[in-house]
Amino acid sequence: MYKLDSFIRESQRLHPLAACKCFPRLDRMRADMVPVLSSRCAMKDYEFSNGMTAPAGTRVALSTHKPHIDDPKHFDCFRFYKLRQESRSKGEFGRKFDTTWMSAHVLYLGAGKYACLGRFFAACELKLMFAHLIMRL
Repeated sequence: MYKLDSFIRESQRLHPLAACKCFPRLDRMRADMVPVLSSRCAMKDYEFSNGMTAPAGTRVALSTHKPHIDDPKHFDCFRFYKLRQESRSKGEFGRKFDTTWMSAHVLYLGAGKYACLGRFFAACELKLMFAHLIMRL
C-alpha cells in the first residue's frame, strides 16, 4: 500500500482539496481561482511579525497551491514512495511521506490544531476503495 499511498499524496499535492476562491495570483494580473485554506477575517487591526498589517475587516487566507508545487507539470505517482525508500536506506523514519503526515510544507489537510481529524479515516477509505477496484477489474 506504500505505492498507493504515494499516488494519493501526489494527487493531493497537485490538486489539493481546498475551498477555491477568487484571489489575484501573484504571477498574473487578473484574478483566478486559487485553492485556499483557513480563510479568516481580521476582527481588529493585526500586525504580523514581518511588519505587515491587516486592518480590521480584511480577509486573510493561506494558499495551498504554491507550497505544494515544485514541479507543476510533472505527475510522479511514486515520488513519495521513492523518498520513503531513500529515507529508510539512511535509517530514518519513513512515515513522514504518508498521506496523513502533517507539516508546514503539507497543507492540503490543514495544519496544527486545525488539521483534519478525519484524515486517517479518509486515507483508509481511499485505499479500501482502490483495493476493491483493483480486485474487481
